[in-house]
Amino acid sequence: MAARKFSPKDKDEVLDYTVDWSRLLDTDTISTFSWKIHQDEGNTDFPIAAGETVLGLQLEQASNTNSVVTARFGLGTNNVTYKLICSVTTATGLTFARTILLPIKEK
Repeated sequence: MAARKFSPKDKDEVLDYTVDWSRLLDTDTISTFSWKIHQDEGNTDFPIAAGETVLGLQLEQASNTNSVVTARFGLGTNNVTYKLICSVTTATGLTFARTILLPIKEK
């Protein structure tokens, strides 16, 4: 499956991005979620929590509802596309992960 792509953001913008899991969950609900940034060099995933900056990208805050995860990203490096991984664990113990690309472009 190809990675999804968020709309580009300028490094000076602070924007909310959402991942809607409702089609996968049916009647199940999100219990926990996490974000990681994947770096192809070294094939490494770096966890990122609210208030942290990793590889130049800041996760200002993150939250969820029963079926949607929202992340507010700031900063970033111009002309870099971040490969983000959003993972959720459901109330019934299922785990899902999606890779989403976030390009940083000067506007």
